[in-house]
Amino acid sequence: MKTIYVYETGSVVKKLSERLAIVKDGVTLYSEPFINVGAVALLEQAQVSSQVMVTLLESGIPVFFMKKSGRIIGAIHPNVDRGIFLRLAQYDAWKDETKRCQIAQSI
Repeated sequence: MKTIYVYETGSVVKKLSERLAIVKDGVTLYSEPFINVGAVALLEQAQVSSQVMVTLLESGIPVFFMKKSGRIIGAIHPNVDRGIFLRLAQYDAWKDETKRCQIAQSI
């Protein structure tokens, strides 16, 4: 999944159908399907529509607000944390010696 960095001054992040689009002065600079987006990082001079924010958060995609220096000012994280299920599956695989050996051999 891609992290989308929006650094163009005066650009607006919009939702166009099922795609995240970066638009400036009516021209689409970049477009990506939401399914390919892992995170969005907005530099301080970019804007994002509320429609995009809702779609990102419902899709489990965090949004970061950053200074031009790269320092994170703040972040909005979705309410859903799917990481716990991955962690539980990893622990279950570790407990099963056969599975653990299969994973080790594949590496």
